Amino acid sequence: MAQRIWLDETPPKPFALPGATPHYTPDRPVQVEHIALDLDLDIDAETVVGECSLRLRSRREGVTQLRLDAVDLQIDQVRCNGSAQPYQYDGAVLIVNLTLTSHVDEVLELLIHYRLEQPRRGIYFIKPTPDYPDKPVQVWTQGEDEDSRYWFPCFDYPGQ
Repeated sequence: MAQRIWLDETPPKPFALPGATPHYTPDRPVQVEHIALDLDLDIDAETVVGECSLRLRSRREGVTQLRLDAVDLQIDQVRCNGSAQPYQYDGAVLIVNLTLTSHVDEVLELLIHYRLEQPRRGIYFIKPTPDYPDKPVQVWTQGEDEDSRYWFPCFDYPGQ
């Protein structure tokens, strides 16, 4: 086995900062094929009532749980292939416990009804203020790199 020789006798410094911990891409039991959002926006109150529809394709046999990123949302209902599904939500992660048995390549239609008020990231409400009374009214979104989780439930990481 060859031994490395450094010209200046000093090995290179590590890329990561001291104390940094590695972050790995989460396990992907399903592949997202399509995301559809149906949103009712109240610009004055800065609220969203939404329906998030995710078409997923199972990548393995027997997927029983889905973990979606969903920060500060109010989850009202979760359905998969038309049936209500039990779920847990801690304010950051929505865990859907599937009551059906999935098979490799099977399509799962996940439908999530949710609400949010005055989101802190991801969706931005622009409107006139006392200091800028002529400011145009607009709503815009931004999801890079992990801001989508603040305005709709999703698998929110750069590789997805």
